Amino acid sequence: MTLPLPAIDDITFDELIAEARGLIPRFAPEWTDHNAHDPGIMLLELMAWIAEQQIFGAGTLGDEYTRAFAKLMGVEPEPASPATGVVWPNLDAVTSDADAVGVSLRAGARVVCLEKREIDFQVAHDVYITPARIRSPHVAGASPRGLRVGATHAAGADLLPRRAIAGEIEVEFDRYPLADPETRAPIAIGIDLEAGETAEAAAPELRGQLTASYRTPGEPWAFLEIAEDGTHALNRSGVVLLRLPPRAGASSAQIRINTENRVNPSPPRVRRVVPNAITTRQTTEHAPAALSRTAPGVPSEGIQLDLTGATDYGSLDTLDVSSRGRTERWTRVPDLANQTPDSQAFEVHWDRNTIVFGNGVNGRTVPRDAEVRHPRYRTTLGAAGNLAAGRRWRLPSLPGEHEVFGRNQAPLRGGRDAWGTSDVREAFRSRARKVRTLLRDEQLVRAVLELPGLHAHRVEVLTSVHPAAPGVAASGSRTVVVIPRRGRDVESAQDHRDSYASAVAAALEPGRVLGERLSVITPERVPISVEAEVLLDGWADEADTCAHAAGVIEARLSDVGDTDHPDIEPWPVGRAVTRRELVCMIGSIGGVRAVLKCRIARDGGPVADSDVVLAPFEIAIGRATVRKGARP
Repeated sequence: MTLPLPAIDDITFDELIAEARGLIPRFAPEWTDHNAHDPGIMLLELMAWIAEQQIFGAGTLGDEYTRAFAKLMGVEPEPASPATGVVWPNLDAVTSDADAVGVSLRAGARVVCLEKREIDFQVAHDVYITPARIRSPHVAGASPRGLRVGATHAAGADLLPRRAIAGEIEVEFDRYPLADPETRAPIAIGIDLEAGETAEAAAPELRGQLTASYRTPGEPWAFLEIAEDGTHALNRSGVVLLRLPPRAGASSAQIRINTENRVNPSPPRVRRVVPNAITTRQTTEHAPAALSRTAPGVPSEGIQLDLTGATDYGSLDTLDVSSRGRTERWTRVPDLANQTPDSQAFEVHWDRNTIVFGNGVNGRTVPRDAEVRHPRYRTTLGAAGNLAAGRRWRLPSLPGEHEVFGRNQAPLRGGRDAWGTSDVREAFRSRARKVRTLLRDEQLVRAVLELPGLHAHRVEVLTSVHPAAPGVAASGSRTVVVIPRRGRDVESAQDHRDSYASAVAAALEPGRVLGERLSVITPERVPISVEAEVLLDGWADEADTCAHAAGVIEARLSDVGDTDHPDIEPWPVGRAVTRRELVCMIGSIGGVRAVLKCRIARDGGPVADSDVVLAPFEIAIGRATVRKGARP
């Protein structure tokens, strides 16, 4: 009986030829002969035949060759990944007595899920549980109409009364948070964002930057070190760890957190700010021990170690090699092939439970008489650690009689079992199928809208257009105009817009058509003022009708639309603002009998009875005033 062969891809020769033929009119309109005798068609068939043979051959490979070919595609076996989440404390879980000094927890301290006591969980970072309470959280920034949004609460309260758009978060504590002058552990502030704001950015360099400062009564603001930013610059809910200095005699403190999100101009919406939120991770620690060597001194020596569930979070980054009374520290590297003969390095093959050393050419060999010891490392149960929201948690290290420290309001996520060969093959296949050239405009639009962490709101593709010469047909060029999601009245600084466009361009580069000039820009927002006078029907309310007419114009003259008018499409990029179109819009509103006057101004200039012409990469952002006029 023949075993079924795993399919790396299921595309056939005929399908490859059909797809290639279908793209000819798009990229080579002058190529009109698509019959089999055409030399170009012959070359397409040859390449399709080669591709089909490679696909078939890749499906018949053994495990070792599958991993090798997958590595060429950037796919390597991954170790197990622990589930991680945030435990949000109950207000009464930490004593707030005047003489309380708080508790310092070390990374690795035990955390117990009361519904899953059999699973080990640990505190992810060093943290100081402060007895201080937040007296008045304040979130400042731009609301939908550009106003400051803030809230002052009674002692201990932490929920914000409405979704506040954060440009700055400021909290005031009822005492100095670092009550224990001996501790060097940071305090933790949990920041809970609206569900739609929890997307993680694609890469650290795209997330922006978080800064913090503090002050005590009578003192100026001072720099505050951020030990860990679990919010990724307020791109998701998480915990910010702040390293406060000891300040004897300080009665209270204010802490200010600012985000400089240079790529994503969409400001985050904050629901609540709480102290003592902790990040928990499903891991178990193993003590250091000596490794058993079965073939000491041979090149490319492999040492077996049960790595089932071993994580890559700081695990086995180093090994201690002792020989003749001297101990040296060797470092884990992703690939020994890039190492020099004297490199003290090793690889970890997670899927084969093996540690591999150099062969004398690519990395040193381990001396025959050496003892190899592994440091403390962590293992995880992988997917078994993913828990639903609302679980109760206890901190055994916390004094007092509180059985429940807090709950995880979001599920614990990220737990994944270590990859086997079948997982490598599936990832290889997925990568091969996803590496698609962005040939069609709709593929470009979809690719930009799906970019993680960049929150694109609108995307338009301009074919044969280059930003350097917008009025000239540029063959082989496409310009992608991207409008990021943000509040309607939140303007982006020029450096934000440039960084955002650069980030989108970098993400699209792997799929760019070879030889094509692909540009990414964000449009220039042009303020447009509209003043109109209307004649109303007798039954129409003057204030409501005029306000509604102004709202319709402003919703249309926008780059991101208006939630009050979701059925109105925002203004197209580069389209002129004409009096005729505005008059038609106002005249179609119920209660408006006629439009007596309609004047337009660009960028603060005087209003006039003329249209406003926009450049190809400009977009209109309107402000409208509509008044009742007298019958002529």
